[in-house]
Amino acid sequence: MKEVTSFDRNFNIFLSVVCYVSLAVGIYVGTARDYLYILLVYVILGINEQAFFHRLSVHRSWNCPDWLKVIGIHIGTLTLLSPILTWVAIHRAHHQNTDKPGDPHSPLYKSNFSIQFLYTWLPFNYVYAGDLLRKKIYLFYSINYFRVIFISWAAIMLLLGPEKFVTIWLAGTALAILSANCINTFHHRESYWFGQYRNKDAPPDTSKNDMLLGYLHFDGWHNNHHADPKKYYYGTKWWEIDLCGIYIWILATLTGYNSSLKR
Repeated sequence: MKEVTSFDRNFNIFLSVVCYVSLAVGIYVGTARDYLYILLVYVILGINEQAFFHRLSVHRSWNCPDWLKVIGIHIGTLTLLSPILTWVAIHRAHHQNTDKPGDPHSPLYKSNFSIQFLYTWLPFNYVYAGDLLRKKIYLFYSINYFRVIFISWAAIMLLLGPEKFVTIWLAGTALAILSANCINTFHHRESYWFGQYRNKDAPPDTSKNDMLLGYLHFDGWHNNHHADPKKYYYGTKWWEIDLCGIYIWILATLTGYNSSLKR
């Protein structure tokens, strides 16, 4: 497995900036229907990144057939949040060192810019992803990260046309990037609004639940997750509805993997 280079990091930053510019353009020129399509792209990318990168690959909260892993990891890769082995290694380091100096993306020790653009490309140890290093699916999508993105983008551009590719697909990708990184920025450290709260207090972990992003983002019940990272469903109170957990339950049930769900 090759090391992440400065070119990889800088090129990924460039692609992220392109997506942010596309979101601004999409908002400016788009129609109400276009906005719905942008949100649809956000949901497709965000829910699969959360289900397959985070809950399946990092925490092994559930399992599924290899063909479904390929689909989910492929879609998750299109969020531009880094190759899956990199993402897994850094996120496991985050849980092991939450809000301590060794945390790769705690806002207590990293700048908002670093978290938004660099945290999944900073120095990391592949030992944290050692159980996945010999698995072909994970190696393929990590080694061919940029190839997968550009081949997929070419196919999507042919399907949507260049204009809609920029103002809908890339715009929706920007929302997926922004929301995922905002979880790390705004759900650790002090509360930013009255809707953030903690069901379990375990310093130095400062993770928060968020009554808005709990529904709008697929990792918004963040304090619940940190309290018990292996659970596939993050809601603990009846009203903490976890859309990604429901999605995972549907996938696991339809493929006969319901018994793999960690409750």
